[in-house]
Amino acid sequence: MYHSINAGRLRQYVEVFIMDNTTDDFGQPVGRTLVFDARAEVKTVSGSKVQDYGTTTTSTIITVLMWFDERAEDKQVLVFNGVEYQINHVKPDELMKSMILTCEVIKK
Repeated sequence: MYHSINAGRLRQYVEVFIMDNTTDDFGQPVGRTLVFDARAEVKTVSGSKVQDYGTTTTSTIITVLMWFDERAEDKQVLVFNGVEYQINHVKPDELMKSMILTCEVIKK
């Protein structure tokens, strides 16, 4: 399935980070490292949609449509409007042109 991305659809700005447990030269923890940033369309998934997936959740779930980037992986952290989300699933389209990330809030 090809995701239709029209001009003006990708209006939000997101950043994708990887959590880094190493320390810098001064012994301070690095924390997280920016992998990439991108324009995207972010939508909050309603509770009824989550039930359709067969799961029960009490946290916020979002879907993020963006151009395909091979650096995106599960277990990375996506930041949107200052809120941190855990990337749970990366689904590229058949042509590897775009992808949808499914994310769950971890830190507001």
